[in-house]
Amino acid sequence: MTEQEQPPTEHKADTESYPDRLQVNDELELRLSSSADVDRLQSWTQDPDVYKWWEGRPLERGEIEEKYTGRRLPEVIAYIVEKDKEPIGFIQAWQEDGKQGLDMFLSSAAQGQGLGSTVANALAADLSERGWSKLTVDPAVENEKAIRSWARAGFRPNGEFGEDDGRKTQIMVFKPHS
Repeated sequence: MTEQEQPPTEHKADTESYPDRLQVNDELELRLSSSADVDRLQSWTQDPDVYKWWEGRPLERGEIEEKYTGRRLPEVIAYIVEKDKEPIGFIQAWQEDGKQGLDMFLSSAAQGQGLGSTVANALAADLSERGWSKLTVDPAVENEKAIRSWARAGFRPNGEFGEDDGRKTQIMVFKPHS
């Protein structure tokens, strides 16, 4: 292995060479989020079905520009989820203080079709291959649909709970072959 091919460390996985796109299957693809996506992201995050579980409130344009358009690389990789080349949602992978995780939402129209679990599994598997060994998610305990979706994506409860936006969360860990 050359120096550039060395696997990333457990605490800080490689994101700077991460691809602009990740093909999930014939219809689903992830592409890096950019400033061109601000209007769409703002529209999605104004929908009560989305913001109920994402920040708990509609998001302001400036916050979207700062947090969800790729400005936080390498700590956060922000993607737009596309189905048949049409944007349907957002997923991000983050790492901070030795922890690694995913966060995701789909537009209301894309929810309930199994797309989220398919996308999350593909990204989690790819990140695991890149050295992300402690990949977690933290859905709100009362968001049973999200917990089931993350479980279908390969995440399993680890018996721990957290808090996010004032809500109790269930910590789930990615188990690639479970």
